[in-house]
Amino acid sequence: MPGDIAQTDAYKPLMKSHYELGELFKIHLTNLLFTALTLGIYRFWAKTRIRRYLWSHVEIEGDRLEYTGTAKELLFGFLIIVAVLIIPVLIVPEIISLAAVLSPETQSAVAGVQGLIIFFLIPIAIFRARRYRLTRTRWRGIRGGQTGSSLVYGATSFFWSILNVVTLGLAIPYTRTHLARYRTKHTWFGNRSMVLDAKGRRLYPALFVSFLLYFAVLAVILMLAAALFFPVFQPMFEGRTPSPQEIILSLETSSVQLIVVLVSAAVLFTLPTLWYAATEVRYFASCLNFMNLEFELDTGRWRYVWFIWTNQLMALLSLGLLLPVVYKRYVDFYAERFRYAGSFSERDLSQSELGAPERGEGLADAFDIGGI
Repeated sequence: MPGDIAQTDAYKPLMKSHYELGELFKIHLTNLLFTALTLGIYRFWAKTRIRRYLWSHVEIEGDRLEYTGTAKELLFGFLIIVAVLIIPVLIVPEIISLAAVLSPETQSAVAGVQGLIIFFLIPIAIFRARRYRLTRTRWRGIRGGQTGSSLVYGATSFFWSILNVVTLGLAIPYTRTHLARYRTKHTWFGNRSMVLDAKGRRLYPALFVSFLLYFAVLAVILMLAAALFFPVFQPMFEGRTPSPQEIILSLETSSVQLIVVLVSAAVLFTLPTLWYAATEVRYFASCLNFMNLEFELDTGRWRYVWFIWTNQLMALLSLGLLLPVVYKRYVDFYAERFRYAGSFSERDLSQSELGAPERGEGLADAFDIGGI
């Protein structure tokens, strides 16, 4: 039954990773150097170079993936989007707002409209970037593809996001499931599309547990703050007025304590979200079907939380220098734990006849989203 976790011993790994950290670091550091020297212009070549390495070192059923995109496609896509959208829609109104004598209310209105436009455009950018990458991915000479409308996806995402706010997050399972089903049914490899038979209601137990985790984390943070800042207010609790020296000492001490509390809060508040994400990704994997193949992600929730958490911290604390390690950890993790069962005949799989975009991920590059 879709959604039920399958018996692991009936499944086998879908892919193998052949990444070498030495090669990854060489490419990554070279990309950083040339991107800095060219004031960011080289980033399109850098992205293409790292993608070609990453794709070509993933093996599926004895054959490796191939990335056929080019840096020129990415560059031209970026320039066109900047010319027809970013400058007239986002930059020009901001310049007019700053140059003209406008009331604070008008300036706030302009900023609000710009924020809504960006909020609407981000899912469109992600969907269009996904289409480009799929059409530039080949396996045994057969390429991927994506149908569907980026405008429909963006409008749907915008609507569901507003509903999430109105319902205080209660619509999240339906939001995430609806968007995942849309992406999946429009995802093709060759002449075959994928199916995600997922139901949003199946994720509500995980959502409620994540809410409880949020309350637990909030309680821990409040207790930590109370314990750390107690010396600041202790003289007042004792019924006396603190001396200037005591106030200065308390302020000096509290600045360090404040940093401790803020860092702790930032770290701990990611745990409930990641716990829900772990449940969701396991469930979606078990609901996925392609040419009668069934899939599973063989990992525990807290193991997944630790995996994502440590990767994010590693990338953040190293200011991106350890991204090669993060790339390798991601692919190794999924190579070991993303499994499939069943078999298909390659005679039923032929080359895709879907059209492919001529240019790259202009909108995603303009917003600098979507990773590699």
